[in-house]
Amino acid sequence: MKHLLALLLLPSVALAQPFIPEATPNPSDYGLIFRQVLTADGADGTGLTISGAECQISVAGGNYANCAGTVDEIGLGDYEYVPAAAEITTPGGLILYVKDSTADAFRTKAQIVPTADGTMQGTPSTTSLRLAAAETYADDELIGAKILIVSASAGAGQTACVTDYVSSTDTATVQTLTTAPTGTVRYKVIPDVNCASAADSGAIADAVWDEAQSGHTTAGTFGKYLDDQVSTVSGGGASCGPYRE
Repeated sequence: MKHLLALLLLPSVALAQPFIPEATPNPSDYGLIFRQVLTADGADGTGLTISGAECQISVAGGNYANCAGTVDEIGLGDYEYVPAAAEITTPGGLILYVKDSTADAFRTKAQIVPTADGTMQGTPSTTSLRLAAAETYADDELIGAKILIVSASAGAGQTACVTDYVSSTDTATVQTLTTAPTGTVRYKVIPDVNCASAADSGAIADAVWDEAQSGHTTAGTFGKYLDDQVSTVSGGGASCGPYRE
């Protein structure tokens, strides 16, 4: 069974929040991994039969209800929950709550995302993704967004922050993916505050050096002062006096 978007979890600690495509025909590709630790002695909860109210699910802010999907034991206290089709038809947050009668409670989350925006053109690499020709984003408009690989022969479930976007070729430069997507690659563009706050340092430097000189003409600003100093430099060298407030 595939675990393309499974959580790698320590006891009661989720290290990542996976994405599940809305109404995916392959929910087994997006199983949620959870852990059961025996309350009595802290040992791995192996051989447990989790059913009924021991497995609860909330979708898109709704009330908890008994899980309708399936639970399979992986081993060493780890289990996988494969959602039922009806549990992943509404975009939004999904919360899985599991507590066998002999084990500690465990919660984990996933995000059900709307269906893909489109199909990528060409052959994606680990750092360059060419979006659908129908996209109308302007140059650099996607910087700070995240691209989710919704489906692919290889590389599905990965996400990467966009560091550059060229509208004329529909090409997004992204932080390095683990695997280059192959086959028919469907994607989703997702706003992400973490991407926006961790903008690529190279892109920031480029933006500073490419800033138009004409945009810094207000007296008293450092930009105007620096423009004046640079503009007076002759071919033989420069001698700049101290800056005065």
